[in-house]
Amino acid sequence: MSVLQKMAHSTSQLLSKPFVLNRTIFTPDLYSRVHSIWYANQPADNPFPTKQSVQQWFNNQPGKDAGAAFDKSLHDAFSPALETLLPERLEIPKCTSWEEERNSTQKTAAPFMQDITPASAQGDEVDTAASNALSLILLTDQVPRNIFRQNQGVIYSHFDILSRAFVRMAVAATGTVNGDQSQVRLDKSEFMRTSVPKRMFVYMPLMHSENLEDHNLFAECMKDLMGEPELQNNEELNKFCDFMNNFEQRHVDIIKQFGRYPYRNEAMGRESTEAEKEWLANGGERFSA
Repeated sequence: MSVLQKMAHSTSQLLSKPFVLNRTIFTPDLYSRVHSIWYANQPADNPFPTKQSVQQWFNNQPGKDAGAAFDKSLHDAFSPALETLLPERLEIPKCTSWEEERNSTQKTAAPFMQDITPASAQGDEVDTAASNALSLILLTDQVPRNIFRQNQGVIYSHFDILSRAFVRMAVAATGTVNGDQSQVRLDKSEFMRTSVPKRMFVYMPLMHSENLEDHNLFAECMKDLMGEPELQNNEELNKFCDFMNNFEQRHVDIIKQFGRYPYRNEAMGRESTEAEKEWLANGGERFSA
């Protein structure tokens, strides 16, 4: 048996067993560490991102001392958890359209539903589920971009799909929860309703999507965030949302032009069109990890 055949056989054996979330790894402590590391420069009572946070999140340059240190801290803390979710261990539905992916949301998120579904519509239960959902979104959307820089294909074809499933669960009103008729929407929980640093990362996987429908949802969510009464007429919020919306529009422009992000083609084993090759050669914008 060749090496490739042995690898394929091993993967097949792993996937033949029903996936069970490793509860020695996926614990409240893990979810808490995601928050403490990702929001290390973000005071809990500050509803807006600090300059230090923005620098760490959006201007983190791999190879530079600060960027390398942040990447290492994420790798050391969370690579064991992410390794248990790799494609050879966790098989998620194979979707060829946005509709299929949307309709597979609950199936994709199924192993994690216990952690992101409040046991009741009471505030504490909802806040815990919201906190867990944010942790899982950060863990599957942001963290892989810091620790899988040399294996970006697994980000786009696997972890991004997981993170979008968590987003859809977080922004959907779940209706009846164990007999309680109250509507529960995790991104509107007291845990994050007026926190821009939390809510923006709940929505970020939608910006990373190659489907315009997800970008439309991103726009709706950002508009909803700006409409929160406590945040009305706030110059700092308006300035940051303008920054985010400009960043989002640059993503949308690429999707509208090509139907996908051309800079992902090599990592995903896709053949670039002549138009994409020309665009890339002429300095087309890249948002890769």
